[in-house]
Amino acid sequence: MTSVVRNSRFARWLSATFIAAAFPMAAHAVVINYTFDSSFAGSGANGAAMEAAFGQAAAFIEANYSNPSSINLVVGYGSIDGSAMGSSSLGESLAYLYQSGYAKVRNALQTLGTPGSGSLPQTGPSDLFATTAEAKALGLIPNSTATDGYLGFSSTYVFDYTPSNGITVGSYDFFGVALHEITEAMGRLSLKDSNFPYPSVMDMYRYSSASGDYFSLNGGATPLAYFNGISGYDLGDWASSVGPNAFDAVNSSGHLLPFDPVDRQLVGALGYVSTTQSVPEPSELPLFAIGLITLLALLQRARAERGRRQL
Repeated sequence: MTSVVRNSRFARWLSATFIAAAFPMAAHAVVINYTFDSSFAGSGANGAAMEAAFGQAAAFIEANYSNPSSINLVVGYGSIDGSAMGSSSLGESLAYLYQSGYAKVRNALQTLGTPGSGSLPQTGPSDLFATTAEAKALGLIPNSTATDGYLGFSSTYVFDYTPSNGITVGSYDFFGVALHEITEAMGRLSLKDSNFPYPSVMDMYRYSSASGDYFSLNGGATPLAYFNGISGYDLGDWASSVGPNAFDAVNSSGHLLPFDPVDRQLVGALGYVSTTQSVPEPSELPLFAIGLITLLALLQRARAERGRRQL
């Protein structure tokens, strides 16, 4: 089943139909298929630099996760899926969601041996939401050529496209912003305090305390990082206490936005197997018939990341 989130506020339900077509994959590799939409026309040298840097971010994900699944993205320049981005956004994402039973998701995570899956309780909410990219990684639906998400990157903020030599003062680390948006399409999102009836897969690793909600892989016993709690910003992003990071809700210019070990654990918990782990052969996963799968299409637009303004 599938829905749309705009700036962390959730829109109406739309009925949709998803036809799954067979899509051949390498035995052990996440593959990101991306296209740049018409908004890049006339974007000049900046657009060309953005395209090249986005390719590097996509290659980073492909090199670090080994599920035999595809992620199909459409990328915009100053717009997302044909609509203008928010003026304060560095990047935005929109992803289709798939509704599945809790037990099926839990079993898939444990079959893959993902971080924290052993701590998930035997019973939970009746259903969970995963992005379609995540559902493919978990083996819940077959690979297809259908679009999984739309990303947009600012055409007005100044990006630094070469983080290897540091980030120029007044510029934003594009590589980190791109990882932020790609991983949201991969399932790094929270449906807490939304009008959706079920949580996301990531919400299964979200716990509450007096200091705020936090990410944990051992049933809440050990906080690994705190989630953002600022209204209007994505609740699936990290709080500012984490420090400059690719997954922060708010970031300042002039800083590298690293993808650190806790970020890697979080993406792993969503169902993505690190290349340092072994991934089950496709034959070990459930086989699914190719055909018509009915989804609830949840068109989700989330304000992914904004530039910090002076308070």
